[in-house]
Amino acid sequence: MQQSENIRGAIYMCLSMVGFVFNDAVIKYASTDIGIYQSIFVRGCFAVIIIGAACFYSGAFKNIPGKLDHKFIFWRTLAEIFATVSFLTALFYLPIANITAILQALPLTVTLAASWFLGEKIGWRRGIAILIGLLTTQIDINQQKNLLLAMIIVVGVGVIDDHQDLSVKSRI
Repeated sequence: MQQSENIRGAIYMCLSMVGFVFNDAVIKYASTDIGIYQSIFVRGCFAVIIIGAACFYSGAFKNIPGKLDHKFIFWRTLAEIFATVSFLTALFYLPIANITAILQALPLTVTLAASWFLGEKIGWRRGIAILIGLLTTQIDINQQKNLLLAMIIVVGVGVIDDHQDLSVKSRI
């Protein structure tokens, strides 16, 4: 039973990655004709429809957050806005391969930030693995052009994504 749930979860993750890559490729292709904010609007329209349908189907609209959560929702929304603008800026100006390499490093930065800011224990083996992962990401990006822009976007998206993940973890 457990294995079938894991397989189903892996299939959903693969399908979601196909959706993300398709979305990014379409936005990259359309970036010659539309601007960043127009693409944010179009992505937002599709996201509202898809996420709204999923929330309606799962009954998530029945649970309305309380007033104590408004501050967390505000900061999370602000971080999401900055992450979207940073990511789409990267998508407009960098090759998709670089962006994928950057996004693959985000779980490493989340783990590192959790150890620094939340006191999570990671151990020396995991710490070395994180360091090797970040260095190999840097080497991969360094092979390409626009290193400075890539690093600015890595820091921007990484910090914002870490803020989102850590704000949820600190709230739980």
